[in-house]
Amino acid sequence: MKRLSISLVTLVLAASLVGCNKTTETTTSSKMKPGTYTASAAGMNDDVTVEVEVTENEIKSVKVTSHAETPGIGGELVDKDGKVVTTGGVAPVQLIPEEIVKHQSLSVDNVTGATITTGAIKTAVKDAIKQAGGDPDAFKKEVTYEDRKDVEADVVVVGGGGAGLASAVELLQNGKNVAIIEKAGEIGGDTLVCGAIYNAPDPALQQHAEMSDAVKTTIEKALAETPINDQHAALIAEVQAQWDAYKAAGRTDLFDSKEWYALQTWINGDKVANLDLVKALCYNAFGGYEWIESMGMTFQDKISQGAGSLWQRTHTSTMKMGTGFISV
Repeated sequence: MKRLSISLVTLVLAASLVGCNKTTETTTSSKMKPGTYTASAAGMNDDVTVEVEVTENEIKSVKVTSHAETPGIGGELVDKDGKVVTTGGVAPVQLIPEEIVKHQSLSVDNVTGATITTGAIKTAVKDAIKQAGGDPDAFKKEVTYEDRKDVEADVVVVGGGGAGLASAVELLQNGKNVAIIEKAGEIGGDTLVCGAIYNAPDPALQQHAEMSDAVKTTIEKALAETPINDQHAALIAEVQAQWDAYKAAGRTDLFDSKEWYALQTWINGDKVANLDLVKALCYNAFGGYEWIESMGMTFQDKISQGAGSLWQRTHTSTMKMGTGFISV
């Protein structure tokens, strides 16, 4: 494959620009009483508290000591072992304090997608400076950033959400060099803040779920429909054969199959979707489940029916929101 050489206009903030920063100095100064000061400001979910150590003329250190910001957006993304993951970007609660100290300025860029968190940290630091008898305006030096960097790759993936990351990982596993372009301060996208459920037929777990009369009626009703095209008729025939075999075996565990998953999904989408694409989604669902599990993703050991789901085929992450998917 021909390699691509591209120039990227960087929309991520200082997380990817360390070492490329330039600070414009000002002559304003403000003496402070040396010491350590604590201040808080309202963040996205609750107060963000910072601890600021100052000398007479400098901000020596800034540390966020407590917060409830969204993991992977305003707060730190951690893996299942509790280790902070920084591969996809440094969280604002860590990055902004480092940038303030590095540039001795409160004018460092906000983090795209986490402006409320960024603003809370800056506001709290201003308060701490005031407590020390200083003038926050003395720390408004302009900070400029280089806005281009060259990247060479076989494939460029636009967007670092769940789909983009899955594509990039698959390409990497097949020996390709991949570049991901992401507009936010950290990767994750909507997958990071999703309900953290994954739907797929799973005989091992579904054998512990019992069929009810209402569930049986749902299947019988779908199989009794008049087909609207040959594809619909063929799928009904496949599921009918599976359902007949299930009943003949005297089973009482939950009936499911990739074909029933596809038929049910297509019917409940008002039969307007491209059935070939619905089948691709549903037929490959369990394989995708096994794929991400093989990389370390962990799910609860019980099948359920998640919000918006049509059947008891929901696998739920053991971690908060979509942080399990993204940290993996």
